[in-house]
Amino acid sequence: MLIEPLGTQILISKYVPPLKKKSGIILPDDVQDRFDAEKMPFLMGKVIATGMLTKYIKKGDLIIYERHTPIKFQYGGKEFEIMKEEYVTARIKEDTKVEA
Repeated sequence: MLIEPLGTQILISKYVPPLKKKSGIILPDDVQDRFDAEKMPFLMGKVIATGMLTKYIKKGDLIIYERHTPIKFQYGGKEFEIMKEEYVTARIKEDTKVEA
């Protein structure tokens, strides 16, 4: 990657979660509409690179962030977003089990 974020900036590519369950069940259209990224106030992204001063986010993390915070740009025909680490709302840990 030729783009290197500076300071506490992080470089993100958008991440859209799969709409097919692990069991192989494909979600119906009415359920898929609830997960439409354009309607959500928060977005998910995968961290591609981080600046030298980031403390909590590292390359490869899946994160949740507010729709209006990143700066969007294109490089090499791909879309990227860059923003400060402090604007990340949450980090997603895939190995944890959620108990209700």
